[in-house]
Amino acid sequence: TPDAIAEEDWWIYSFTKIEGRITGYIPLGRHVLALSGSGGHIFVHDSLDPESTSYNSTPLDERFFLGGRNSLRGYLEDSIRPDNCNGQCTGGELFLLLRSELRLKMSENVSLDLFFETGNLWAQSIDTDDFSVRIGTGVGLSYSTPVGPLTLSIGFNPNPKAYDSYSERSMEWHLAVGQF
Repeated sequence: TPDAIAEEDWWIYSFTKIEGRITGYIPLGRHVLALSGSGGHIFVHDSLDPESTSYNSTPLDERFFLGGRNSLRGYLEDSIRPDNCNGQCTGGELFLLLRSELRLKMSENVSLDLFFETGNLWAQSIDTDDFSVRIGTGVGLSYSTPVGPLTLSIGFNPNPKAYDSYSERSMEWHLAVGQF
């Protein structure tokens, strides 16, 4: 019956998600150096499906994603795939992200932003033998508005990867309201 099939396919998820971020701002005369570090890990507990792996037992909307204007510029939004994933992965259970941005004040409302960001996403755990990080670097222009800075930036990916379904580009434009 349809009800029996629906009950068989129903999963109950049991996991603990830990995520943290620390951000600091260092004044340099009229300019500011912004630094941020963040990371997170999803610990999956028992699932009703004994055949499942921990990666498949994490709901898609609870996984971590990287790439784009708010995490790793130089990449499309949420486009970074876990390095240690066999096959097609969407999101990860572990991430690390370090960001730095030098904000050079050019006038009362305009600043030139130079940034360097690095981090990665992993499916389940970090393989210490094959540890790697992704890099994004670039420049942006910010204009102060009453709702926060409006920022247009261009991010560069120095090592674009090619996948079956698409290839990363070496640069991406990003438009955002606000800064980290």
